Amino acid sequence: AEQLLLRRMVSRCIAKQKCIVQPIIHVSDSGGNKIETSGILTVTVLSSDNQDVTSDVLLGTQSFAFSAGSLELSDIAFSQNGTFALKFYAVELQLGLTTEFFQVTMEVAELQV
Repeated sequence: AEQLLLRRMVSRCIAKQKCIVQPIIHVSDSGGNKIETSGILTVTVLSSDNQDVTSDVLLGTQSFAFSAGSLELSDIAFSQNGTFALKFYAVELQLGLTTEFFQVTMEVAELQV
């Protein structure tokens, strides 16, 4: 089976009006070639002391669909100000007849919202 990677395309997210603006994640193979696939990405919000604060600060859903190998996260809204790290997990990524699971961390040192 070919190894697939979720590759982060931006190292920092930009916050505007308590929403994340246009970070794009591509699904690619081990050679860096984009995979035209679809799936669901979930986001976890971590506080500066590495505590899971998703349910406290995330408004709405924490699951986002992506298609054609790309995801544009423009709808992540926060309920309070702070500095947070974001971790993204791809689940239910359909590749042929199997379901694969991947993990990707967007390395956001500081996210001011």
